[in-house]
Amino acid sequence: MRASVLGVSLFGGAAAWSQEAGGAAPPPPAVTVVTLKAEDVTLTATLPGRVIASAEAELRPQVNGIIMERLFEEGSEVKQGDPLYRIDPRTYEAAVAQAEAALAQAQAQAAQARSEATRVGELRDRRVASVQTEESAIAARDAAEAAVKAAEAQLQAANIDLDRTTITAPLDGVIGLAQTTQGSLVTAGQATPLAVIRTINPVHVDVTQSAADIVRWQKNGAKDQLPAGADQTVTLLLADGTPYDHTGSLT
Repeated sequence: MRASVLGVSLFGGAAAWSQEAGGAAPPPPAVTVVTLKAEDVTLTATLPGRVIASAEAELRPQVNGIIMERLFEEGSEVKQGDPLYRIDPRTYEAAVAQAEAALAQAQAQAAQARSEATRVGELRDRRVASVQTEESAIAARDAAEAAVKAAEAQLQAANIDLDRTTITAPLDGVIGLAQTTQGSLVTAGQATPLAVIRTINPVHVDVTQSAADIVRWQKNGAKDQLPAGADQTVTLLLADGTPYDHTGSLT
C-alpha cells in the first residue's frame, strides 16, 4: 500500500509541476494522411542478349564449273536477284544447243507421224488399209508426240543449268567475305559456301532467362502470361551501356 500511495503522489506532483511551469497543454501530434489508389506498374527485366540476322543464306553453286567473275564488293548491300558470281557457261550453252536440235528433230518426226496417221485413217475409211495398219500409225504418232515433250523437258533442264551459271542473291542483305576467288573450280552443292548473305534490317535478339524463371513460368502456366494488349516494347543497351536508337517487340 505504501508503494502505491507513493506512486500516486509522485505522478500528481509531476502534473502539478508541469502546469505551474508552462501553463498550456502540449499540441496534438502531427498526422500524415495518405490516399491510396490503384495504378498500373510496368514490370521490367534486364537480360543478356545476342543479336543475330533475321535471315541468312549461304551461296553454293548448283552446277559445276570454273568461276569466271566475282560481281560484288565484300561487305556491301545486295538485293534479291543481283548477280554475284559467273561460272564458265560454254559447256551449258552447248548443252542448250544440243537440246534445241533434239527438240527440232522430235518435232519433225512428230509432224511426219501425224501426217502418216491421217493418211492411213483416210485409207481405212475407204477400206484400203487394215485396222492393224491404222493402229500402228496412231501408236507411232503418239510416241512421236511424247518424244517432243521429252525433248522440251530436256531443253528446259539445259536452260535451267545455263541460268545457274550466274549465281544471284536469294534475298536482300549484306554479303560477307568471298570464300572463292576467280579461277576456282566449284561443284554443285559443295560444302563450302561461296559467300554468306545476312539480312540485318530487321534483326533478331535472342535473350537468355534464368532456369528458375523458366521453371516458374512452366508451373504457373496462364497466370504468368502477359495480358492481352500489354506493352511488349523492348529496348536495347549496347555493350558500353548506351541505349540503342530503335526499339523492338517481345515475341
